[in-house]
Amino acid sequence: MNFEIILWTDEHSLDKLKTENLFKLKDIRKVDFINADIIHNESFVAKSDLMRYEVLCLYCVLSFLPLICFR
Repeated sequence: MNFEIILWTDEHSLDKLKTENLFKLKDIRKVDFINADIIHNESFVAKSDLMRYEVLCLYCVLSFLPLICFR
């Protein structure tokens, strides 16, 4: 089975992890979130949950995962 590990992060850790070879780094600030207006106004915990669900929905390539995405 081939797979890729992606770490979604921001400016606080991107520079520190640049040389990491075990996983791919992606900048969470560059994601065009479907619910950006809702995410912007939420608390930290709710914001991270919503961002996590959208990243899975937008970037998941495993068709066997039971994800339902609305656009």
